[in-house]
Amino acid sequence: MHNKKRFAFVIGSLVLTIALFGCKTKSSFNNTLESSNLDGPITEFESLEDAFNDPVAKLALKAGEKMVEQDDTIYSFDISAEGNRLIYEIHMKEDVGNQQSYYENYLEKQKANMFSELRKDIDLDCDYEIEYIVYNADYSKACDVVLYEGQPSEKEKMEALKQEYEEEKKKEEKNVDNGETVQHYYEDVIGPWYLDAVEDAIMESNQSTFTDIEIECVDNYVTFSYYFAKDMGDVQANVETNMTDAEKEKILSDIKLPSGVTATVTIKYIYYNPDGSVAAEVEFEG
Repeated sequence: MHNKKRFAFVIGSLVLTIALFGCKTKSSFNNTLESSNLDGPITEFESLEDAFNDPVAKLALKAGEKMVEQDDTIYSFDISAEGNRLIYEIHMKEDVGNQQSYYENYLEKQKANMFSELRKDIDLDCDYEIEYIVYNADYSKACDVVLYEGQPSEKEKMEALKQEYEEEKKKEEKNVDNGETVQHYYEDVIGPWYLDAVEDAIMESNQSTFTDIEIECVDNYVTFSYYFAKDMGDVQANVETNMTDAEKEKILSDIKLPSGVTATVTIKYIYYNPDGSVAAEVEFEG
């Protein structure tokens, strides 16, 4: 736990250094390279990789390297560029384990500021990418996160969709008989890709438990079908215990809020054993 907390501090310090270095490097350019005249960002390169061949631009891109290397928990730290991707590679002296999920969320929150500060020094006519690769002491990866400047994250996409359809919901407020259904929203409005993505995300984190997951919408009836990898027998009591009233309300809200459906929606969870028998079945509405 100590190592992971230390890792969090190191990465947080690195991100802060990167986010702030843009406003600190130009003065060092002018003091170091007398021929430099940087009244604005550097713009003449085709890519960040090309910029690494120029001493002034390279100094900007590698500005945070020495500061981070002073940390006694880091074995080595390097900044490089491939195409329009800036790559930060950190090799820790200690084992911090797998931190991928945590830092995907953490760095996503910082990306707007990091890209903005980077462009204050190097402003090329292209979308940038920033990659963070952190290695444990045994060279296994603690995390490998890529941030894309020109593409919204999945969270940002969903927030934009939510906002758009909340506005539509306001227009149709109190109009219960407008004919809108959950099926129409997920199949025709947002598109079938969303339910496919939800199924894939659930399977990715439960590969050892389930062999398949299906989500089906018919009008305002939504069925979640789970197929166990091993025979679980009768788990009805366990499923009913875990499916609390609070959990049911959350599921209904997550489905109805973005779709704007005000009519009653019925949710069904059904779990199958490998032989096709039903291990558990729960249905509720709201």
